[in-house]
Amino acid sequence: MDLTYSKYGINYAFLDDPESRADYPSDVVYIPDAFFDALIGEVLPAFESGRLAERVAPHLHMVEGRKNRIIIPGPSFTWEESKKNVTAMLETLDPEIASLLETLTANGWIDLSAATAPGLCEGVCDPTDRRSDGRPSTIRFTYDGTINDPVYLSHELGHFANDAASPGFDWESASLNRTAACLRETQAFFLQHAFYDSDCVPALQGALRQHCQAEAFQCLGNLRQDLAVLEKTRALSDEERHSHEGFEQQEDAFRRLHNNVHRPAFFIAAGLYERFRKMETTQKKNFLDLLYRSGNGGPAMENVLRAAHIKDYQDFRKMVREGLDRVLQPSAAGMTISRASPPAFSI
Repeated sequence: MDLTYSKYGINYAFLDDPESRADYPSDVVYIPDAFFDALIGEVLPAFESGRLAERVAPHLHMVEGRKNRIIIPGPSFTWEESKKNVTAMLETLDPEIASLLETLTANGWIDLSAATAPGLCEGVCDPTDRRSDGRPSTIRFTYDGTINDPVYLSHELGHFANDAASPGFDWESASLNRTAACLRETQAFFLQHAFYDSDCVPALQGALRQHCQAEAFQCLGNLRQDLAVLEKTRALSDEERHSHEGFEQQEDAFRRLHNNVHRPAFFIAAGLYERFRKMETTQKKNFLDLLYRSGNGGPAMENVLRAAHIKDYQDFRKMVREGLDRVLQPSAAGMTISRASPPAFSI
């Protein structure tokens, strides 16, 4: 499957300032247009149907001025319990990544702090923060004592596994390639979906399903907003582009264009994980080796899709649809989400 690239084509007049140009390179490319169009053609109908919003609304809250923070009713977790649950999942899925979590813990390589309220769990894995103690990257994690903790710890370990296989890699340059950045988030979301599917704590299956759907709704909603801003910016006249408001709108659009890799990656990873579940044992081992232990910053997206038997965009859309169907499985009997006809989007 060949991935073709295209710049979005916005005239970034605000980049006339050399310092701004250094922060926002004008030659950054987004994930391939056809690749992106195929993705949103499958996932946005789930958002448009409205049924997902009804299902996840009770789990999205305003917390300390921050919208749509996920809070799932259920047991609380100590940090040690969260690590234990993630380790149990990884020991079944990939013992090598499980050993990385042990290394992180033993060496104190997770910069840990407690959240002030449930719903404020956050994590980041910074591959440019290697420090002098030998760590390949630094995980900074704020835990909130809810199911968010093991879910997002799994996500950050997906980043860390790739970093550990790529010592000395130039991450700052690689971050400017949008497909590479999308793959990096796909690696992280793949482990997040693996934890959603984990039966290491059977009593949590309902809560994990609710969390997965709330996360999907967040990604879909943000993706929809991004598309609206990008299309509005694309329609600006030359005169509007050079106005103060036009500058601000272009900067907003560029940031969305440059940073929006989480939204697509969640659904790509869902599809890849669904394909992975159906592989034979040897195929699974080879796929995980490719995804997390290729080195040199990670594998090419084309190679990952090929390993999941994706030959063309039709196969890609089918894979995304398989992952989406799994995400939208009802958490209670009788609950279904209808599929609207895919809208015509183009970027």
